[in-house]
This record gives sequence, C-alpha cells and structure tokens, in this order.
Amino acid sequence: MDTDTYSNADIAKYLNENFVNIRIDTDKDPETAKKFKVRAIPDTRFLDSTERELSRLIGHRAEFFDQAKSLGEIASVEKSLKTNPKDIPTLIAASIIYVKLGRLDDAGALLEKAADLDKENATGKREEIFYRLGVVNMKAGNDANAEAAWAEVGKMDPENKKGFIDDLQFDRCRKQTDEEDYLGAERSLEDFLKRYVDSEHAPDARHLLGMAQFFNEKTEEAISTWKDLIREKPGTEAAKKAEKGLKFAEKKTKKQ
Repeated sequence: MDTDTYSNADIAKYLNENFVNIRIDTDKDPETAKKFKVRAIPDTRFLDSTERELSRLIGHRAEFFDQAKSLGEIASVEKSLKTNPKDIPTLIAASIIYVKLGRLDDAGALLEKAADLDKENATGKREEIFYRLGVVNMKAGNDANAEAAWAEVGKMDPENKKGFIDDLQFDRCRKQTDEEDYLGAERSLEDFLKRYVDSEHAPDARHLLGMAQFFNEKTEEAISTWKDLIREKPGTEAAKKAEKGLKFAEKKTKKQ
C-alpha cells in the first residue's frame, strides 16, 4: 500500500483532507487487531466517529481511491438529506454512491422512498428512479424485481427519449456475460448493437460481443469484432480492453 497507494500524491491529499488517518501495527498492537478482527494485512477500514464500519478493503485493491472518494461524497450527500430528506435528486445521488459502496439495501430504500414521494413524476425523475431500482435489484440477485422495475421504465418511456431503455438492456447483456452465459450474451449483444447503434454503451457492447464470440469458440469472429472496435474507437476504454483480448486471441490462432 505504501508503494502503490499512499505514495500517490492525489490519494494522500484526499485522505488527509477528508479523513483522520490512523495506521496500526498489528504486531505492536494486537489488541486493536483483535478488536477489529483483522485476519490478513493490509486491512483498510473506513469508520465513522462512532467506530461504525462504513467500508472495508482487504489486500491491495485497485478500487481503494474510488471507495475513499465515495465515502467522502456520501458524507456530504447524507448531510444534505438531513436538511431536506425529501429532495428527489439528492435521494438518487445518495443511492448511486451506496451502490458503489455495496450498500444495496440502503440504495434500494432511498429509491423506494423517492418513488413514493414522486408518484406523479413532478420532478421528471421517475424513469431514472425505476431504472436504478432495477440495477440495485439485479446486483442483489433479485432478477424478478429488477425486471418489474425496468418494465415500469418501458411503460413510462417506450420511445427511450430519456435513454434508460438502452442502459437497462446493456445491463442485461453485461449480466449474462458476468454469469458466463456466452451463448445468450452473444445473441443479446448482437440484438443490442442493431437496436441501439448510437448508444453510449455500444463500444463496451462490442468489446463484450468479442469476448462472447471468443468463449463460444468463434475466434476469428472475435478477432474481427475487436479489430473493428480498435480501429473505429481508438483510445477508448473499450478499445483498450479489446486490444488485450485481441492479443490473447491471436496467440491462440498461432498455436493452432
């Protein structure tokens, strides 16, 4: 952590400005290690002023800084909610941060509250509320509830004017890929790319399509998909991922 995290000037500055930082040497202070049930190091805990655990990261984790920033953000948003607990945009903003922190129950509760407060869609945020409710339920493994929430989005915005339909369709595709349902993912991603050519998710969908093709033993098709993506969207995160997949696929074809 000293070498790849705390030595980073941006991370150090953010931590010093937003947290009280304490380092515990578990060899010299075994009682504290026992109190917090430390089993492996490095073990990073984010606590509030009452020592309630807000987040925990074990080992060297790339998302350390993102977690720290999310905790800093949620403190500010929660303060705003205490002042105005019925503010719909703030409820949504807090739910997004809770999802990043893995606090899905808290995120869902805020979104349910927002939906109840805005039954007439006076804020124009109801589509987003139900889209994010679907995401929370999907991440929690409640697929039926996710689909029910997303069905409401489809009813409210059948022409996808607010852009949440392609968001949720891409989430479905990504879930299939995460679950290694590559046959289903390939079909879903091909359909997605036909329907939502201009979607902001299209580059990522093309990367995932290449991955699905590769695992479905369609190596040449995967290579073609990734090459097209790299050529048409150079420098994007999706293209960078495609470059890694392409190298692996080309090595495989050379060995055959």
